[in-house]
Amino acid sequence: MINLKRIENLVSEQLILRAFTLNDKEKLYNNWGIDTEIAKYMLWKNYKSIEDAEKSINYYIECYDNNSNFRQYAIELKDTKELIGQISFDISKRHESAEIAYLLSKKYQNNGYMKESLLLLINYLIDEVGITKIKAEVMIENIPSIKLLEKLGFEKEGIEKLKYKKKDGLFTDVVIMSIIDDKRKK
Repeated sequence: MINLKRIENLVSEQLILRAFTLNDKEKLYNNWGIDTEIAKYMLWKNYKSIEDAEKSINYYIECYDNNSNFRQYAIELKDTKELIGQISFDISKRHESAEIAYLLSKKYQNNGYMKESLLLLINYLIDEVGITKIKAEVMIENIPSIKLLEKLGFEKEGIEKLKYKKKDGLFTDVVIMSIIDDKRKK
């Protein structure tokens, strides 16, 4: 049974996963919202203004307030309070599964922060929420993300051909990856 509570901080050695607030809008906008390199593997368009970042955060806050199955966490460095990325999940209560998505500002990549964030979220989803299966859909050309998920124990389920239309108008294949709570395997 799924036990999804209001959003709460998730804390690791170096990071805090927390709710976004409107005070984050400038950092979200500047740290990755306008970065076309980060957005090339995402389905959203780059922000054109701070107001775009504010609209996103208002949506996240609405989801928190409504105890939605979708949660978007800000990834914050514990020691400096710097906002470095975001990580989300969307739960299917009926199937006890979740889909995750994530990104990290270029400045903070290759430091182990995303691995630490994903481990924190995976453990929370399985141990606290009661999720059986966690899935990620990764554009086939996003090799670093695929390798990271594999290091964390995710397995490739397959490839969905031409799943997403990218910003350049071309379609891309998506690698479906998942990890299953071993205690619940049948």
